[in-house]
Amino acid sequence: MVTRFEQLASETLYEIFSYLSFPNVLTSFSNLNSTLTSLVNAHHIWINLSNISLTTFDYYCRHILPSRREQIHGLTLSNEQTVSEITLFISIFYLIRFTKLRSLTLIEPTQDEFQHITTTILKLPQLRHLSVTWNDDHKFRQIGPTIFKPILLEIRTLKSCELSFLDTAYFLSSVEQMSSTIQYLTIHRCDIDCLFHVLDYFPQLKSLSIQDRVTAAIKGLTDDAYKRIKETTPASSLTCLKIRVFNVEYLFIEFLIEKCPKLKKLAFSFVGDSGLDFLDNDRWEWIVQSLSFLSVFQLYIEIWDIIESEMEYLNYMVDRFQDQFWTSRGIYFIYDYYHDTTANQLNLIVYTQIYPDIDFSTQWGQLRLPLSPLTTRTTYVNVKTLTLLILNTQQMVDELKQLNSRYYPNVEKLTIKFEKTSGLHQFGSYIDKLIRLSNIKHLNIVDRCHSSATLFEIVRRSPRLCTLTIIQNQKLLKQIFENKLLCLYLKPMIQNLNIMYSSRMTVDLCETICNTFVNLYSFSTSIDLPDDFEDVIPLVVKKLTKLKYFHVLLNEDRYNFQHKDMDKWIKSVTSLKNFRVTVSEDYRTAHIWI
Repeated sequence: MVTRFEQLASETLYEIFSYLSFPNVLTSFSNLNSTLTSLVNAHHIWINLSNISLTTFDYYCRHILPSRREQIHGLTLSNEQTVSEITLFISIFYLIRFTKLRSLTLIEPTQDEFQHITTTILKLPQLRHLSVTWNDDHKFRQIGPTIFKPILLEIRTLKSCELSFLDTAYFLSSVEQMSSTIQYLTIHRCDIDCLFHVLDYFPQLKSLSIQDRVTAAIKGLTDDAYKRIKETTPASSLTCLKIRVFNVEYLFIEFLIEKCPKLKKLAFSFVGDSGLDFLDNDRWEWIVQSLSFLSVFQLYIEIWDIIESEMEYLNYMVDRFQDQFWTSRGIYFIYDYYHDTTANQLNLIVYTQIYPDIDFSTQWGQLRLPLSPLTTRTTYVNVKTLTLLILNTQQMVDELKQLNSRYYPNVEKLTIKFEKTSGLHQFGSYIDKLIRLSNIKHLNIVDRCHSSATLFEIVRRSPRLCTLTIIQNQKLLKQIFENKLLCLYLKPMIQNLNIMYSSRMTVDLCETICNTFVNLYSFSTSIDLPDDFEDVIPLVVKKLTKLKYFHVLLNEDRYNFQHKDMDKWIKSVTSLKNFRVTVSEDYRTAHIWI
C-alpha cells in the first residue's frame, strides 16, 4: 500500500522540516492541503540569522518573523560577517514579543546591544538556553558584571548557558553569593579561583565544560585560599566535568575532585611547563578509585621545555601508566616527545587512547608505543581540527609501511604544512591512509612548499570541501589558475575563500580569482593601499553575484581607511544599494555585508 506524504506521522514530518530552513518549509509545504498547512503553522521554528546575506535577512524581517513570532523557539543573531545585524534586528523587533523563545544565541554583540537585550530577556517566560560569544577580552570587559548578574540570578527558567569569554572571573568573582538554576554551563576561560566560585554559585550544575583553559591566578596555597576552597560547597549534582588547565598546581585538582563526588565522566587536560606532578600514576589511580560513579575517563598532559637529561625519569613515569589498573579498565595511554621548532624546546605529550579534544597536531615524531589494529581506528574520533606536518618524502614512505598508524575519520578542518617539497606519488596514498577526506570542509594552506598537484590530490578526494584558505603562497595561486582540471573541481565547490599574502592585489589578479571561484559567499583578502580597494570592490561586486560578505585587510601599517566615508565611497564605485559596512578600530580592516 502506498502511503501519501501527508499521512506520515507528525513526528516524521517535523523531522523532515528540521533539515530545511523555515522559508523552504513555508514555500514547499504551505497551502498544499489543510493537513500540511496545519503542521507548518504548528511547527516549532529555530531561526539562525548568522552567515546570511542582507537580502535574506530583510526577507526574514518582512515575511517570516512578524507573523511567526509565536512559533519561534530558537533564535541566533550575529555581528560576525553580518555587520551590525543585532542592532538592525532590535531596531525592528521587540524581543519580548517572542514569548515562546526557548533558546537565544548572540555572537559578537556590542556593549549597547547586549545591555538592551539583557533587559528584555529577563522577561522572556520560557527561555531555557543562552549562548553569548565574543572573540576577544576587550569586548567582554566592556560589558561588566552588573549586566551579567541579573542573567545568572534572575532568569529562573534558564537551564543551559554557554559563555565564551576570555576572562570569566571578571564577572563570576564580582557577583555576590547567589543560587543559579543553570544545570549545563560552558565557559571559555577562567582562573582557578573562579572555578571554585562556580561550584558555589551554581549548585544545580550537572555538566561543566571549560573549553580553553583554567589559569593559576593564585600562586600557591595561601591560608585564605585554602580556607575558602575547603569551604566550597560540594557539587553534589555534577556528573560531567571537562576541564583544561594551564600551569595549575596538582593540589588544586585534588581539591576540585573532592568537591565532585558524583562524577560519571571526567575529561582532564593539562598544558604547561611545570607539570611533573601530573605524571604521577598513583595520584591518577587514586582519583579514579575515589570516583565510584565514574564510567568515562579521558586524560591529556602536555609538558613543555623538557631537559634531555630528564627523559629517562620521564619514561619511567609514563611507563607506569601501562599497569593492570588501567588495562583492566580498557584505558590505554599514548605518549610522544616532539620538538617545537618555534620555541626551540622539547615537549612531552601523554593522552588516553580515545583522544579527548577536537584539536590535534602532528608536529612530533613517530609513535613511541604501537597501537593495536582494534584501537587505531577509533583513537582520534573526536578530532575535528587537524594540523598535519609533513617533514619530507621519507616520512611518508616510512608511515606507509607501518601496519598501524594514526587515523582521523572525522576531521572537518585540515591544515597541512610541508617542511620542504615532498614527493607527489606518496602524498596521495599517505593522505588517504591518515584521513577520511570525504568529511573535510575547510582546507588551510599556510606555507610555501605546496603545489597545485598536492592541492589537487586533496580536492579531488574531498567532495564536501567549501572553504579554502591560502596564506603567503602567491606561487600556489598562480599554479591553481594554470591547472585547468583543478579549477574545474574548485569552481563549484568553494564558497568561502581567504587569500592573505604580502603582494599587491591587482585588478587582473582579482578578476582571475572572481572568474575561478564564481560561487563565493564570502571573500577575505589583503591589499597594500586603500586605493587598491577602490579598484577591487567594483569588480568583486559585479563578478561574484552570490557574495554575502567581503573582508579586506590593509597589509601596510602606515595606511588606513580613516579618512574614507565608506558608505558613500562604496555607493560611488559600485551598483550596491543594500549593504552595511564597518571599519575596525585601527581603521585597517573593512567588513562589508551584502
